Amino acid sequence: MSPRGRVLVLLAALLAAPLSLMGAAQGATDVTARLTGTLLAIPSEGDAATSYAVQRDGGELVGVAAVDFTEADAGAHFDGQVDVSRLSGSTPSARLALAADDSRPLRVTSYSLGEQAAAQASTTHRWFVAAPSNFGALGMTDAEALARIGWVASYWTQQSNGVITDITVPGSITRYTATATTEAGGCGLTGLGSTFTSTVNEAAAQFPGASFGGSDQLIVLMPPSCVTGGTVGRGTVGSLSFSHGYYNIDIASKNTFEWTLAHELGHNYGYGHSSLGPCTTACTSEYGDYYSVMGGVVSGKPIPPALGTVSRQLQGITDAGEVETVTGSATRVLAPRSATTGLRSLQVTDPGTGQVLRLDYRSGTGADAGNYYAGGSTASSFRKGVVAESGYNSNAVQLVPGPASRKAMVPGDSLTLGTTTVEVTAMDADGATVVVTVPGETPAYPGPGTVALSTAPTAGSPVSAALSGWSPAPDSVDYQWLLDGGPIGGATSSSYTPLSGQVGHQLSVRAVAHASGYQDATVTSAAQSVSGPPITLVGRAAVSGTAQVGLPLTCDPPSWTAPPASVTTTFAWQSDGRSVTGATSRTLTPTAAERDTAITCRATLSAAGYDDAASTSLPTASVAKGVLATTKPVARGRARVGGTLTADTGTWTDGVTFRYRWFVAGHRLRSQRTEALTLKGWMAGKKAKLVVVGKLPGYTTVTRQSRARGPVKPA
Repeated sequence: MSPRGRVLVLLAALLAAPLSLMGAAQGATDVTARLTGTLLAIPSEGDAATSYAVQRDGGELVGVAAVDFTEADAGAHFDGQVDVSRLSGSTPSARLALAADDSRPLRVTSYSLGEQAAAQASTTHRWFVAAPSNFGALGMTDAEALARIGWVASYWTQQSNGVITDITVPGSITRYTATATTEAGGCGLTGLGSTFTSTVNEAAAQFPGASFGGSDQLIVLMPPSCVTGGTVGRGTVGSLSFSHGYYNIDIASKNTFEWTLAHELGHNYGYGHSSLGPCTTACTSEYGDYYSVMGGVVSGKPIPPALGTVSRQLQGITDAGEVETVTGSATRVLAPRSATTGLRSLQVTDPGTGQVLRLDYRSGTGADAGNYYAGGSTASSFRKGVVAESGYNSNAVQLVPGPASRKAMVPGDSLTLGTTTVEVTAMDADGATVVVTVPGETPAYPGPGTVALSTAPTAGSPVSAALSGWSPAPDSVDYQWLLDGGPIGGATSSSYTPLSGQVGHQLSVRAVAHASGYQDATVTSAAQSVSGPPITLVGRAAVSGTAQVGLPLTCDPPSWTAPPASVTTTFAWQSDGRSVTGATSRTLTPTAAERDTAITCRATLSAAGYDDAASTSLPTASVAKGVLATTKPVARGRARVGGTLTADTGTWTDGVTFRYRWFVAGHRLRSQRTEALTLKGWMAGKKAKLVVVGKLPGYTTVTRQSRARGPVKPA
């Protein structure tokens, strides 16, 4: 079976473009209610017309009949009047409250559309997962489904390039009894858009604390028995933003699950479909770009690929140096699209059509490993190689076929864009060499290399520009040193000495290489922070004091040579090489935890414009037990039969615990261990004495006795 025949279609839900429009529906109704929220389009696969819904501020969806909406209106703020005559309720608002559970769209009598709120700079998401308890079994266990959902959470966190900072995945799937749809009725995946609306509203009601109108997302899992006509998922789309929440329904099948869920969540973030071009009034295949998570999924290959350049540009998440716009002849080596650093795309404009193409190298490595195309042979329609994609319909992508209907170019393949030719000349796991040729131009430098700083830049010390990997070697090179990306006046030689005022700023160098018969090649080094000169220390840190529990030790830092005129010193203490938690002052009083260990201190000297300098002391002797401070105890009270003597321990080191021993006529009263002694008749004429034993961890135990009391007088 051909790859196309094995594809299961992923349904899109919304295209988005904030607009300011006004419109009105004809006719009047008996009862109308005001409806406000975000307008969402819900195109149903195979339906003659797109359905629409309004997401209210509370998050629920209300289906509305199409007036003169277009899918480009999706994501705009809706404010209008709708006919609620067929719903019951004592007031119009009470009737409108029932619309979320109704499968039929409401008629719009008047409305206006406004712009949507700006997207957040970064977002955290909470995912809520529900599944009907009265449908067939899911295609996997709950534990496996949640693990796969966790994988998709990691996928989108990574692919958003840090915009999505965290996704919380639940520890269980919430089961509920579904009444808004049935397995035979398509499980909310097929039919009118309002069927999807009532299905997700019912599932969303299981999570009253969620904000699906904010950044929370609802995932409704349906069993494989719900698959109809190849439809395995459906999701809602607003404007392009990783901050959106919204809803999606997904078939829990092992063969398609990760890609299906990632695809529908991509709709939530505003992406349209990735299609196989050419796309004019319609595309060759709406889901035919298998190099994109927003294309179709092939059964048995559920791992989606990394986002392509167009998708990253739509969200504004490309890195500096990731994409180069090529306007003339050039030879470049592209890193794989799944890489996280380096040049990963060339942007070339077709001079005939004006179509802007992005050339990405799909290597089948990294995030793309295990993807459908990664398993294709060189002769396969979808294979490893350089692919060309362009934007389509403001939030979608189209794949531009390569030669002989192959979807990716390999060495020896070329693509003609008017008078411009793009050719792939070499390819391995690390990169692909792409040659762009514009006739009549001087050929591009065939083997441009790199430039780097010879050493980490330090104020007062020269640093040189180091060239490597150039073929042929340049005839000459022009240099320009840059600080924070801007040129430094007069700094045009091959070396440069940073100034003290540049400490903390980013230094780089730009090199323009000249070779006879070729275009100049310009490269820029990676920027590095300028550090200050080191502080020169005299001597080393030392610990003064007696290494004994309870006695303070002092860290004496080393001195330094001028400049600088003054420094700030911070301290850290170690016990047998392990840090003492919280010990950052100049003094440390060892506790029982440090007994029998050697103590060292580390002094770090800092000054503005200089690198820190640190010195660690020699270890002390092993910390000895502490010596308790004590006073002689006293047995207080009347020494008379029937009276009580009470222990007064006096003043000891804080934290000491005591044990008490009483003696009468030199004999220990073993049953008497409390701090009080009641004098009995047999003790008359004898003397009583108190002995106190003091203990504290890390200290030597001390025993002290009182002066004898008595002889005890009769009662």
